Amino acid sequence: MSTPAGLPPVRPFYPSPGHQMDPADLVGRDHTIAAIWDVLTRSRATLVLNEPRRIGKTSLLVRLCHEPPAPWLCVSQSFQGISTTVGLVELALNGVQQHQSLTKKARDAARAFLGSTRAKAKVEGVEFELAASFRDDPIAALERALHDVDRSLGDQRLLLAWDEVPDMVAAIADNEGEPAATQALALLRRFRERSSADSIRWLLTGSVGFHHVVRRLGRDDLLNDVENVDLGPLDATWAGWLAECLLLGAGVTAPSADVVDELASSSGGIPFLVHLAAKEVRDREVRALETGEITQLLDAAVGDLDKGHQMTSFLTRLNRHYGEDANLAAWLLDRIAERPHTRRQLLDVERPEHIEVRDDVHLREILDWLRADHYLDAAVVDGERLYEWRYPALRRIWVLRRL
Repeated sequence: MSTPAGLPPVRPFYPSPGHQMDPADLVGRDHTIAAIWDVLTRSRATLVLNEPRRIGKTSLLVRLCHEPPAPWLCVSQSFQGISTTVGLVELALNGVQQHQSLTKKARDAARAFLGSTRAKAKVEGVEFELAASFRDDPIAALERALHDVDRSLGDQRLLLAWDEVPDMVAAIADNEGEPAATQALALLRRFRERSSADSIRWLLTGSVGFHHVVRRLGRDDLLNDVENVDLGPLDATWAGWLAECLLLGAGVTAPSADVVDELASSSGGIPFLVHLAAKEVRDREVRALETGEITQLLDAAVGDLDKGHQMTSFLTRLNRHYGEDANLAAWLLDRIAERPHTRRQLLDVERPEHIEVRDDVHLREILDWLRADHYLDAAVVDGERLYEWRYPALRRIWVLRRL
């Protein structure tokens, strides 16, 4: 196949579903990255990126922070597994004090709030513990430290790209109580609104919607002024380019245009799924593909609980975040996977006894949660909102796993 105009030459990529890749091999996000830096440069906005797991959030962060435009620097960290405010502050400050491209003065400003080196192996990248004098109020210590860092940046500007933040805030609420979790989010709001600091910005990401967290805390105001970043799958051109590269890397000799297009389409342009299908090709030592075969191989990989385990949270997270409405949410996803529905049609569908819909307001609330979690999308058709799956490839996974 010939490479479309404007894309780099096709080259073999080794299929690596879910693994960290070289930044040079993370493609197709240039427009989103440019838009992020533009917003951060022009405003003091905090940016929020919520997408289902394996859409490509982490890869975007890697690209974003690999070569930031001057005068920006970026500290990218995952807060998965952090469940205390002390842990939050230690990880954040260690990330700043370890960043060798920052001025020494800025790194020292963060280090001033940290005490001794951990005696054991590093935990989540944390080398130094929060000094004992700051442990009683770690969030206040973080705020003071970031103000000191800001004053020490000189001409530099700093983006703190924090991944899995909703999970962290929920874990802090579980472990230390909701006031502590509220205090952590309130810090970001204060920084945006009243702080004199002008050189630090945040990009907050997560595969769990922030709406679940703020609803639990009863504080919608904490994040109602943030700016959302749209990511989504790769467009068709980049998805096709990646599909061809990965099929070549999997050992397929000269994949046909039809097969490449089929993989790009069946994966929905989700890079993880393109990698997963290509790995299945490689593992089975397939050297030639006919039309229809690559979709079958992708379905086989997704349906295998070992090979497709990284998609499992996509199916199980309803139980944690939807509470007593988890069964209703799953039932709605099942019905809408069959075909798009309006709310009126969903109210008219016969339901099992254990599925309760109190009224249209209740139904709309759960559907809105599913839209905010990017399971569903909706458009107004003939005066009614018609609900359908946002990503057809994820709909396919849902159906396969629910069989």
